[in-house]
Amino acid sequence: MITVNYDVFSDESFKNYLNFLIGQLYKSLCLKEDDDKNLISYLESLNRELIGSKELIIFLKNDARFISMLTKIQYLISEPNTTHKIFKKEIFACISIVQKLLEKYGGEVR
Repeated sequence: MITVNYDVFSDESFKNYLNFLIGQLYKSLCLKEDDDKNLISYLESLNRELIGSKELIIFLKNDARFISMLTKIQYLISEPNTTHKIFKKEIFACISIVQKLLEKYGGEVR
C-alpha cells in the first residue's frame, strides 16, 4: 500500500497512475509536433497535477528524480519556443524518470 496524506492507494493504483503519466508525457510530444496552441496550457495542467501528486504521495516529496521531472516540465513551460529537439529530449527524460519510479516502487512499465 502507498501511504498518502488522506489514506492509502493500492500498489496497483499507484502503478496505474505512473503509467497514466507516461501517456500524458507522450501526448505532449504529439501536441508539440502538431504545433498545437494548447501545448503550454497542457503542460501547465500537467505540472499542477505533478505538484499535487508530490503533496499527496508522501514519499515523492523528497524524491530527487520526481523533483527533476517537475523542473524539466517547468522549463518547457517557461521556454515555449524551445526547439523540437530539446523538447523531445526533456520529455523523454521525464518518461525515463517515471519508468525509474515504477521500478523503484515495485511496478512494471507497460
